[in-house]
Amino acid sequence: MYLILGEDRDSCAHAVRAALQRRGRAVLTTVNPFDSAGTLRWAFDSRSSRLVHAFDGRSSGREGALEGVLVRNYSALLDPSGWTVEDAAYLHNEGMAAVLAWLHALECPVVGRPTDDAWYRPQRPLPEWVGLLASCGLPTPSVIVTNAPEAERLVAAWPGPVVYQPLTSARTYEIDGGAWSELAKVMAHVPVCLTEQLNGPRGAVTVIGDRLFWTHPPERERSRLELAVRRVADRLDSDFVQVLLQVTVDGPRFTTVNLQPTLEVHEPTDRDAVVDEISRRLLGSDATSVAPSQSRGGELHP
Repeated sequence: MYLILGEDRDSCAHAVRAALQRRGRAVLTTVNPFDSAGTLRWAFDSRSSRLVHAFDGRSSGREGALEGVLVRNYSALLDPSGWTVEDAAYLHNEGMAAVLAWLHALECPVVGRPTDDAWYRPQRPLPEWVGLLASCGLPTPSVIVTNAPEAERLVAAWPGPVVYQPLTSARTYEIDGGAWSELAKVMAHVPVCLTEQLNGPRGAVTVIGDRLFWTHPPERERSRLELAVRRVADRLDSDFVQVLLQVTVDGPRFTTVNLQPTLEVHEPTDRDAVVDEISRRLLGSDATSVAPSQSRGGELHP
């Protein structure tokens, strides 16, 4: 049996499930492998990890029956009704810790197995992502976090408008003219994050294993940029990650990282290729003994 930890409405989970089923594999999709839908029973101590699962009401009763796992997202309670807010939060936090330990105890192939940092902090402030990307050798937009009264002068050399992006939100606000006086009121209490506004198409490069898929392949220095993207995946210790970018007249500028890659950013052919690569990694040694999945023309849902 193959397990997809996530929701079938997620296009990636849906497409991988369909690809595995076309290969004749049994697949269970659930946000919680330990709830009644998964009926997965796990015992772990300092010496061993023991796992028994049931699928369609039939218990496997044998060790190692779980053949592969794709990690998308987790939730302890699909329906929190009947639970207090505090108890629901407790269940979710306890479940998060247990599932993370379980994922790292598995011996079968796991695609998207998170580190503890990625599991608990999938969203990061812009300066953290930009710092990581730049340290790996990728060109990034200019970013400054400051409460200096002369902030307007500090960013005057940037080519184009300045954008205020709160550290705790993905929303952005263009700063010009009178907006500086309003921003100064905020800076009197806390530093603010300012970045240059980029104009151009948005895109991404998705890493799955040793393969890269670009929405906008770079026209120059592709080998150098791909090496830098691989460094990002290595630093995050991830085999499935997506680096977001924006195309400018000077080439791509890399902005943030998506630890839950989406298929929708890619053309149908690349969507199929990403799904096939995930399936190949889940199948492991069995991948050579089955025919490749038939393309569905990039369809994400039936």
